[in-house]
Amino acid sequence: FSGLLNWIRQRIRYERMAMKERLERMQARKAAKAAEKIADKQAKEKALRDRQQAIADKIAPTK
Repeated sequence: FSGLLNWIRQRIRYERMAMKERLERMQARKAAKAAEKIADKQAKEKALRDRQQAIADKIAPTK
């Protein structure tokens, strides 16, 4: 009977650890996705600024 109790305790401990690890992985994925989103937004903004500058350079009168 004590062997069964130990097995149950071990199972519970393992499941708790597994749940913690899953939560950590999920949070890491979420953080990585947020960082990727910020990087994409910055890249788009830079591309837009570069495009606007190129247009401004074409329009600007040359002396």
